[in-house]
Amino acid sequence: MDFKDMTVGEFARGIGAELPVAGGGSAAALSGAYGAALVSMVSRKTISNNKYTNVKHRFQEVDRQCAVLRESLLDDIQNDIDSFRKYKTALALPKVTQEESAVRNAAMQNGLKAAVQTPLEVAEKSVKALALCREAIEKGNRNAGPDALVGALLLRAAILGAVYNIRINVKTITDEPYRREMLNRAKDLEETAIRQEAEILSLLPELTHTK
Repeated sequence: MDFKDMTVGEFARGIGAELPVAGGGSAAALSGAYGAALVSMVSRKTISNNKYTNVKHRFQEVDRQCAVLRESLLDDIQNDIDSFRKYKTALALPKVTQEESAVRNAAMQNGLKAAVQTPLEVAEKSVKALALCREAIEKGNRNAGPDALVGALLLRAAILGAVYNIRINVKTITDEPYRREMLNRAKDLEETAIRQEAEILSLLPELTHTK
């Protein structure tokens, strides 16, 4: 069964199992999908409210984009699992002869790059959704502010979780130009997420200030 088709309970129990088949990368993708879904919710609440007719068409587009991001992030739950399995399969290859070791090392490097690519895509998609979330908070239905804020926090968690997975997985990649590029892209994504979160929090003082 594809992990995105599991119930919420099945997925949570699968992660917490003694021999888990999904981990932090898949959880980050799910967090991003939930965040994008909440931005869709805010968009629809804006579209259906007559006070916001001037932005109705724009939020129809925001809703459409978030639906695409949500489905893609749901696919990344399984993609992350598959990339990890690819690396584990490479680890199990024989390494008795020089030739076998060379084949194994090449397969391991390819597996590691796959394990970097999925979280990179999760972070990039979640950054796009976070920008749409900011727009929803700024121009959308104010009554849906708490929903949008939860969406923003979930997207931030998805981005930072994915970024940390990138940093872990590039450590043993021997392709130095590739490694540097991935680390730089991860840094940019992290900084964007932190900046956007701060901007979003400033737009909702009634929710984020304790006094």
